[in-house]
Amino acid sequence: MKEGAPDKRLRGAHGTCEFARNRRFYMKFSRILPTGIAAAVLLCATACGSGTPTATPNTNRSTSAASGIHQKNTPPSHTGAGSHGLPTGETLTGGNPVAPAPVPALQHKQYQTPIPVSVLHVTYAYPVPKVPSLPSEVRMSLPTDLASKLTAYYFPLGSRSFYIVAPNGMKGKADVGQDGSYKLALKNPEGTELYLSSSGACQGCAADAAAMYFTSARKDAVDYGGPSGPYFQDLPVKMVTVNSQLITLAYAEQNKKQLAGFAYYLSITTTHGQGTFLSEKYVASGQDVQNLAPWIFQNTLLQQKIPF
Repeated sequence: MKEGAPDKRLRGAHGTCEFARNRRFYMKFSRILPTGIAAAVLLCATACGSGTPTATPNTNRSTSAASGIHQKNTPPSHTGAGSHGLPTGETLTGGNPVAPAPVPALQHKQYQTPIPVSVLHVTYAYPVPKVPSLPSEVRMSLPTDLASKLTAYYFPLGSRSFYIVAPNGMKGKADVGQDGSYKLALKNPEGTELYLSSSGACQGCAADAAAMYFTSARKDAVDYGGPSGPYFQDLPVKMVTVNSQLITLAYAEQNKKQLAGFAYYLSITTTHGQGTFLSEKYVASGQDVQNLAPWIFQNTLLQQKIPF
């Protein structure tokens, strides 16, 4: 840690947590992607920190759609527009070799389609929040022809509770730290996987996780004593800049599966000291990812009030 840098060793669901432990946590899921560190950092961010749970900040900005996907191999820049120095809608190609994987386009049309409700089992580092009486179905933003394939999984987080839209039959584990940071990993019998993580009030964790994707986070990560890299251009992935705080990404696996996801970062500067990182990843067959991921991500973004 640099002299005078804030202390990032915070108490959370997994005890004292440092950036070295973050990296070890990423490696737990390295079997899913075939490329060592690249595989690990794509899948999860760790839940660590201390303090009381805090809500995801609402930027109260109007949404803006990405302007399509351009097949352009352009390294990230430290200057210019957006979080990568590139215009909205620009596609970035990461480390070689890059497997061909189209990045699913976020959906902006909204629906009110009923789907069944299930409650996630969560381990907390603070008193367990009360789960209210839930309906058997809840209306989510989905085309009606997808309703039979998806469930709304209720994530009990007190005032921050929300529904995660994912395929039927998902089981797994969720952990919540003292500061409200969390990590979640779900899988169903068909081998479909979903990962969701939030940094909570752990500022070093937010900056370090975001630095993999956002050039705007790299200085913050170094200031908090985080390691230099790996960065996006080192990873075998394609990434689309949705706006200065949000990117979508995709990676084609060797076992005919595909990973798609988004990463969202509100910098410490933007939020006056309360940086936030949120990431969601979906792993399934390529066609399944293209059909379902846009709706899975849209429902998370809408509930978290993230402009897209």
